[in-house]
Amino acid sequence: MGHPSLQAPPLAKSLNIDTYGLYFLLYGQPGSISAISGILMDFAYHVNCRTVFGLVLAKLLNPIEWGTQPIYCRLFTCMMALPHCYHEAIIEFDQCNALFPF
Repeated sequence: MGHPSLQAPPLAKSLNIDTYGLYFLLYGQPGSISAISGILMDFAYHVNCRTVFGLVLAKLLNPIEWGTQPIYCRLFTCMMALPHCYHEAIIEFDQCNALFPF
């Protein structure tokens, strides 16, 4: 008997949140050392769809160069964790620089 594949769904299905949510349910293993458990899924196997979307979006936009991936993921996570922060910064910049808006 073969074992099911542990590979993530292909990039062509990246924005299909249900496909990735099912993947995390099948292979996330709550209570393990995996970063998936506790962030994307709780011990009752509830998957947070918004977090799945953010993770998949970060994966899609992630640079190819290996050394830049951790920095990119950290900055992307900070940006996603602070909704409207970028928008608020633009408004503040425009108020301070009325002659040169963003």
